[in-house]
Amino acid sequence: MEQKIRSILSGTEGLKAVRRNALIHIFTLFVALPGRVNFLAMARHGRFSEKTYRNHFEKKFDFFDFNKQLVKQFCSPHRIIAGDCSFIPKAGKSTPHLGKFWSGCASKALPGLEISSLAVIDVDTNRAFPDCYVFRGAG
Repeated sequence: MEQKIRSILSGTEGLKAVRRNALIHIFTLFVALPGRVNFLAMARHGRFSEKTYRNHFEKKFDFFDFNKQLVKQFCSPHRIIAGDCSFIPKAGKSTPHLGKFWSGCASKALPGLEISSLAVIDVDTNRAFPDCYVFRGAG
């Protein structure tokens, strides 16, 4: 996996060696981390400090192009894109972006949050590659 990530990042223009090595470490750490993925956990299990991880996430990176190159290398040409929305029930007045969203279990709109996931599905190998998770709220 690390070799695939390294080959994709080596083709990225304007990416210095220090940043490339840090991103390789971060991407492999994401897969290996148990539980929640946050800067504190990354500092605990990784080789950098919490501040170093924060600094790398503040810099811009073209994740769309990276994911596109990753899909090209790992997937067959027969692939589709799928989306899935899930409902998270929430109550109270202090929850940001609280709104009414459809709950399939209750078969009606309920107050809460919605989380959406996108994935590229390789039809030949029956594997899904989730790309991103988006929390959506009202307003």
